[in-house]
Amino acid sequence: MIAVQTFKKRSEIPSELTWNLANIFAQDEIWERDFRSLQSRLPELEKLQGTLSQSGEAFLRVLSKRDELFEELERLYVYTSMHKDEDTTNSKYQGMAPRSIGAFRS
Repeated sequence: MIAVQTFKKRSEIPSELTWNLANIFAQDEIWERDFRSLQSRLPELEKLQGTLSQSGEAFLRVLSKRDELFEELERLYVYTSMHKDEDTTNSKYQGMAPRSIGAFRS
C-alpha cells in the first residue's frame, strides 16, 4: 500500500515556524505605495542614459542611482516572492511577484 502524503495549509503552521515578512513590509498597502514610488523614480535612471563616459563622477552617479533603485526593487521582490512561495495557492501573491520584477522592464 502506498502512503499518501498530506500537507498542512499555511494557516495550520505555527507562526514561529514561518517567515516574518512584516519585517520587510508591515502591510501589503505599504508594498503598493513603495512599488508606485519606485516606478515614479525610474526616470531618474533614464535621465542618466548616455552619461557614463563623461567622467568618473558621472560613472559613479549612474552606478549609485542604479544601486539605490535596485535595492528598493530587491525589497519589493523578496517580500512578494517569499509570500508567493509560502502558499502557492494564494493568487494575490502569485500576481504581485512578477509586478516587482516587471517594474524595470516597462
